[in-house]
Amino acid sequence: MIELTEQTPVEDYVRCRTVVDRLRGLGARLAIDDLGAGYASLRHVIALQPEIIKLDRALTDVTDGAARSTVQTLVGLARLVDATIIAEGIEHAGQVDVIRGLGVELGQGWHLGRPERPERVVLAAAGHR
Repeated sequence: MIELTEQTPVEDYVRCRTVVDRLRGLGARLAIDDLGAGYASLRHVIALQPEIIKLDRALTDVTDGAARSTVQTLVGLARLVDATIIAEGIEHAGQVDVIRGLGVELGQGWHLGRPERPERVVLAAAGHR
C-alpha cells in the first residue's frame, strides 16, 4: 500500500499517475490519506484514482451538518472511482452509527481499537495471544 499524505503537494499529476500505475503493475495499491486536509485535495482522487480514500478526522465530526454532507458527497465520488472509504478519528459509538448511515463501511480510531505492534496483530490473527 502506498499512502499519499496530506503533507506533500503533487506538483505533476501526470508524472505521479505514471509512477503510481507502474507500482500498481507490481501489485501496489494507492491510498489518499486525510482527504480534506492539507494538500490532500479532490484532484488527488480524480487524477490518481486511489483504491483507498481515508477521510480526515474533521469530516467524522457527526455534529457538523456540513461535514456529514461532505462525507455523503465523497462516498458518491468513491463509488465512481471504485475506491473504498475509511473514516479516521472514530472516537465514540455515535460516530460509528452516523458514519455507517452515510455509506462509509470502514473506520479507524480509538473507539474501534488501540494501535498494536505488528507482531501482536499477526499472532492474534493466527489464534495466539
